[in-house]
Amino acid sequence: MTTYRTVKGYNIKKVSSDPANVKEGQIWYNSSTSQIKIAPNIAAWASGGALNTGRNQVVGVGTQTASIAFAGFDGTNRSALQKNIMDQVGQKLVI
Repeated sequence: MTTYRTVKGYNIKKVSSDPANVKEGQIWYNSSTSQIKIAPNIAAWASGGALNTGRNQVVGVGTQTASIAFAGFDGTNRSALQKNIMDQVGQKLVI
C-alpha cells in the first residue's frame, strides 16, 4: 500500500483545529475531530460570452449568469433532419 508522502512528496500535517487561512487544495488531519480535511478545489468549465452559433429549439438549464445550453437546430440541413425523423416515426412530420 502506498502513502500520501510517496504519492505527493510530503506528509499530511496533523493539527488540533482547522487552519484559519487554508489554500485551495490544501490537506490536513484534524486530531480533535479525527477527520482528514481538504480545502475545496473550486473551478469552472469555462466562462464566455454568447453562443458561438445561433440556434432555435435549444435545450438549456441554469440561471441567467450560470447556465449551459446544448442541442438545438442551427438552420442547416433541415430537410435531412426531417427525413430522418419521418423515417424513424413512419409518418409525416409538421414542423
